[in-house]
Formats: sequence, C-alpha cells, structure tokens
Amino acid sequence: MKMAVIGCINNGIFEEIRVPLDEDIFDEVTCARKTLVDMLDMEITYDQIMEEFTSFKGKMKESNIRILRSGGHRGYEEMHELRSNLNRIAFNLFNLSKFYLDKHCYENQTKSFVLNLTEDKQRHAEVVRQRKVAYENNLYYTFGGVLRNVVQHHLLPVENFRSGISRANLKDKAVSSFSIPIDMNKVAPLVQLKSDKRALDKVLKHEDFKPDLHKILDGYVYALGTFHTLNRTLVTEAVGKAKEVLKDFESKVIVSEGLVEATVRIIDVLENHREVSLFHLDLSWYKVADYLQCKNGRAVDYGLWEFNGYL
Repeated sequence: MKMAVIGCINNGIFEEIRVPLDEDIFDEVTCARKTLVDMLDMEITYDQIMEEFTSFKGKMKESNIRILRSGGHRGYEEMHELRSNLNRIAFNLFNLSKFYLDKHCYENQTKSFVLNLTEDKQRHAEVVRQRKVAYENNLYYTFGGVLRNVVQHHLLPVENFRSGISRANLKDKAVSSFSIPIDMNKVAPLVQLKSDKRALDKVLKHEDFKPDLHKILDGYVYALGTFHTLNRTLVTEAVGKAKEVLKDFESKVIVSEGLVEATVRIIDVLENHREVSLFHLDLSWYKVADYLQCKNGRAVDYGLWEFNGYL
C-alpha cells in the first residue's frame, strides 16, 4: 500500500501522520517526479560535457604555453604527458556525448527525450528535424559522430600534435600555435558502420573541412548545445506542470490534516508491514537543474570566437 507520511511538529514534538494513497494519485505524483528527475539528469549530463570541453580548451592553451616556454624542445616523456591529458579529456567528452545522444533521440529516431516527457509527436518531429539539419550543415558534428565511434573501440583521439611560432613582420606580435591533426588515413579504415561510412564520404567531399580535433570538437559541442537548448524549450511546459502536480498534492495533503507547514514523503507498506521510503515531495533538489540552466545558458559556436586577454 502506498502512503503519504506527513511530518510535523506538535507541541514541540515531531510526529508523523500516515495517509493512504489511491493508485491513480500515486501514479500521477510518481510520473510528475520522474519528469523532473529525467530533466535534471539531462542537465547534469550536458554540464559534464561542457566541463570536459572547457577543460580540453584550457589544456590546449596550457600545452601551447608549456611548449613555448621550453623553446619547443621537449622530451618524449613530456610529450607523452601532454598527449595523455588531452586524450583523457577528449575520450571522456566523446563518451559523455554518446550517453547524452542515446537519450536525446534513439531507436531510429522514433523515440526521444522530448517525446518521453511530453508525449507530443510534433515536438518530437522538431527534434528529429534539428538533428537532420545539424547532420547536413555542420561538417564537424557529422565527422565528430564518426570519430566518436572510432575512438570508443579502436583509436585514441590524440596521437600527435603540431606547434610552431610565426610572425608576419617584426612589428607584429608573434603567434604561438598548437593544433591536433587527425590522421584520416588511420581513421578511415577503422570506420565500420555503414552510416558512419556515408557520413565520412559526405565530409571528405568538402574541401573546406579540416581534420583538426580542436575544430571538430568546437562544431560537435556546438551541435550538442543546440540540441540541448531545444530540448529545454520543448519540455518547459511539461516540467512546469510536473512541478505544479507535486506542489499542489503536497499542499492538499498538508491542509487536509489541518496543518500549515509540514514535510511529506511517499512510502510503500509491504505485506510484512515493512515500510520502504520512495521519495520526498520537497523540490529543493531541483534547484540544481535551475542552476545548471543558468550556468550553461546558451549554445555557443566557439569556432567563431577568439579570446583576447589584453587591454
């Protein structure tokens, strides 16, 4: 039997009141809470992707500075450490992105995160359409998916890197460069899925495509950002309704017992009378989702930006 347990202070003593729940009410409350849990999980996963991406860009700049500081002469051991750090971050980023995309849209695009939360086929169609646009127009997202599958099974993403110094003339500042080229001759034979082979052929037909890991991740992560931004927009109504369901139910249960303030948790009473705590109705935990939506407020195409730290 499902019950609501109301915790309150009565004459300075903490008491609990148990109220039986109808199955329909329990199902409604459980479904509403699942909507919020699923939304928070997606926010957390996307935040992990962005943290790894930020770490990768930071490590790129750090590696550039370290090589410049050494005059460009570094031993095999130090080069290994640079590669190792970049590989770890890029590998984590690709794996996290796969985890996200497997929830975002799956089973041959017949299901999606948005469809699960809204049960709205038109909104699901928007997700599928956006993914198709990214595949058609963002070469680095398209190739990023191919490279992700290769990295998961066959090859670490960073095998080599290039560094150098250039200056147009003596009056200009010197430019220290650091890049991570992808060896297409190694990647291409490792592509196994037919869909990946088609994607690779599509990318290689474009002369302006540059197999540089930094560029690839910029475009790939930007596409993920646009996916996540649309997900938020399309499920906003469902999330709002879920909050209302939980708050209204909590309020009604508290008022029904003549109380003004109390805590409410849901339990399951088994046949042996053992009580299993299922969840609390307090929504303070969902503040994390609100925080992450502010923290990762928009999708940014970092390939279009240069960062200058000088006045």
